[in-house]
Amino acid sequence: MKLVSFDIFDTTLLRSCDTEDNVFAILAYSVLGDDAPVSLITEFVRLRKEAQHKAKKMMGNKEMTTDDIYSVADFSSITDVSSETILLKEYKIQSAVLYPRKSTLKLIKQHREKGASICFISDMHLPAHVIKDALDKYGIFQAEDKLFVSSEIGKTKASGELFDYVRSEYTDIESWEHYGDNPISDFKSPKMKGIKVHLVSLANAPYYTDKYQYYQYGHPIGWYQSFQGIQKILCEDRKDAYSNMISEISAPLFVSYVYELLEDAMKRNIKRLYFFSRDGYVLYKIAQRFSEMFPNLELHYLYVSRRTLYLPSIEVISLDAFLKLKTVKGLSTEEYLDQFHIDATSLSYSKDLSVMQELQQIFSERDNVEFIKKEKQQLTDSLLAYFRQEGVLDDNVAMVDMTGSRSSQEAINRIFKQCGLKDIFAYYFLVSQDRKSIREAGNYHSCIYADYLCQSPYRCLGDLVLLFEDVFSLTTQNRTIGYRRDKEKTIPIFDDIDQSWKKNMADKNLQIYLSYASMYIQTKLYLNNSFVKQYALFAASKFAENPYYKYVAALKELSLSENGKSEHSLIGNPFSKNKGAWFRGSLVSLGFYMNPLIDTIVYLKKHRR
Repeated sequence: MKLVSFDIFDTTLLRSCDTEDNVFAILAYSVLGDDAPVSLITEFVRLRKEAQHKAKKMMGNKEMTTDDIYSVADFSSITDVSSETILLKEYKIQSAVLYPRKSTLKLIKQHREKGASICFISDMHLPAHVIKDALDKYGIFQAEDKLFVSSEIGKTKASGELFDYVRSEYTDIESWEHYGDNPISDFKSPKMKGIKVHLVSLANAPYYTDKYQYYQYGHPIGWYQSFQGIQKILCEDRKDAYSNMISEISAPLFVSYVYELLEDAMKRNIKRLYFFSRDGYVLYKIAQRFSEMFPNLELHYLYVSRRTLYLPSIEVISLDAFLKLKTVKGLSTEEYLDQFHIDATSLSYSKDLSVMQELQQIFSERDNVEFIKKEKQQLTDSLLAYFRQEGVLDDNVAMVDMTGSRSSQEAINRIFKQCGLKDIFAYYFLVSQDRKSIREAGNYHSCIYADYLCQSPYRCLGDLVLLFEDVFSLTTQNRTIGYRRDKEKTIPIFDDIDQSWKKNMADKNLQIYLSYASMYIQTKLYLNNSFVKQYALFAASKFAENPYYKYVAALKELSLSENGKSEHSLIGNPFSKNKGAWFRGSLVSLGFYMNPLIDTIVYLKKHRR
């Protein structure tokens, strides 16, 4: 029989909070409450670690168990919760923060397919059932497998005695291989027992998280360690560059932003949030993960688009009124009018003029203006019917969108004004520098204000707007182009542009965001949300300044379109006609050597005299 054994912690399973000390801090908050002062949390962690030290000293040469630790633990100075209850909470948290290491799962699968017997060995104070619960949760442990834990057997890997015990449990071992990360207990000790050993390297943080280390002083939870712990789990498969980019760049940004806006909404006594369809979809799904933490806040998904909002907000049909709401910004006549729910083919005008000349001609023709008026009335009626149905016209509600100049908020508030309603408050992930003023569009809150992106390292962050909209918030949903009445309900109408090619990336994005949000809650990173946001902004800025070559390569075949009307590449050749919409990404795509070259240029600029 061939036996293959695997160490547990850092080899088969990784902690989302990275270290056991952080488990104790999470436990402290679970016992004392999220609003407990740092002094009490720190004291709890100190008492828990002291108990472990006492138990180890008391047991001498015998292996210590978690029960032994809690037999000497005394938390009575800071809580009335019994040690027995705290012990059960620790078991639950110790198991919950464990996630499978993908590279090890592949090894286990390969050895199973070759007919090897599998066992798991750990030097750990926890009882076997806690570890087995985690292995079972991910389908790692099978009926014929065995689990050997030092706390229950009373022997350790480090001494070599646990390997002797394992050998005695099998009668016909012909060959034995062991995988583990500890150079003593997983390499030196088993090697001395004649076992073929494989020293597993520790999981590393991804590119930017590893390159730009950041530490925060003065808190019982090592926030950066927990931040890294999540990144190590999600980015463990280094070959999947796209998933790693999402996990490292957009996931921490979006998750910290959503938590920030939910907290802010509660402070403003907002009772209902409306996440705009498509760009706001991933934000909506992340918010749902936090919903239990904000039970008084309703989350709704609203099917709207520029095409359904802009035209109803125009009071007088004129070119000036249109341009005041939305500038042309390099769009064709057809693309510009499409944003206002107007099909240019239904209008009369000469098509061989400049865009502004064509628009001037359109609005000077009486028949065209009458056609637009009819379109406006029909769309306004159906939009208001949809708004009433969804409760958008109620008080104390707010909208959530991804990026922009706030023209959509201005459009809604114009409509609200026509109905005699108060302005709607808005949340944005990023607002452009040419955004509408509060006087024009109403009050709002944003995660990123383009005004402050003028200095290093943030000055390139604005270049990622395309990625925020067309990559990081990718969805297969079609654009809302109108509404229709179906019996007693108003139903959105969507365009028929094929979005199926986005499915693989969109599914990956959402899976990563939801996993990140779950671990974010589990590790209590939300208690220092401002740290995560600031570091995430820093990492994203560094990515914008010098995009990692492997991440760029994962986006090379991606093309962008303005609602199917035109198409252009995100990544191109900066020295050809097809330069690509993202200049720095296109520059880095020339070769892996561009990363160190850009780093050198940035360094020289920073240190020039």
